[in-house]
Amino acid sequence: LTGHAAYFRASPTTLERLDALMKSPQEPLAEAATIARFRLVDADVEPTKRKALTTFASHPHRRVRHAACRHLGHARYKGDRLVFKALVAAAKDGEADLLLRSCAATEAGHAATDRHLKTLLRLLEVPEIQQAVIVGLQRGLATPKAFDGYVRWFERHATDPDKLHWTAMHVFLPWDAELERIPKERAIEVLRRIAEHGDHLVKVRAVAIEGLKRLKADAVLKALAAKVPPDSPPGLLQALGR
Repeated sequence: LTGHAAYFRASPTTLERLDALMKSPQEPLAEAATIARFRLVDADVEPTKRKALTTFASHPHRRVRHAACRHLGHARYKGDRLVFKALVAAAKDGEADLLLRSCAATEAGHAATDRHLKTLLRLLEVPEIQQAVIVGLQRGLATPKAFDGYVRWFERHATDPDKLHWTAMHVFLPWDAELERIPKERAIEVLRRIAEHGDHLVKVRAVAIEGLKRLKADAVLKALAAKVPPDSPPGLLQALGR
């Protein structure tokens, strides 16, 4: 299933056999069959979408639902209202498995267009999926409005420890090759405010400092190093090179 899926075609026999394997009580086998089923490049789009939505919503195996979730972030569903709505609902479901909620939050970014931006930004209010939402905004929606939108959210909440999840700090800045996509001066100011704020966790402040280094904000780092007391936590002093 995993080694030869590229050779599969959506013939009635292949569809029938993959559908049967997706029901396997062995989760790894059911997951592999699900991935193969949704990778069939010549399968009809609408039946495949319906099957993916149903699988994501109700399959008994967690990994199978995750595979269906990943499929729903496919470029073919960009702007699809039904897919976007299902992913956002799953991301908001506080009773659902965190793996599935995180996947849904990220893939919602892939299914979104700029008209969905406000809905995605509201998901940032849920700390446990905040990191996944940002990844979806960066790599899924990936428009100037997406980058501007989540930076604005951080600007509003930079000094509120209850709002910022420490895992989100690791993805606040995109990959090095895409750093020019984020509004640099505003990002530097957000990271400075986070790094200076004493009520944040040390690891949150330390990641903010690493971000300032990536943005080559040398003057800000120098001022910050001079301002931080010598009896500050070791992790913070180490991040500042003291």
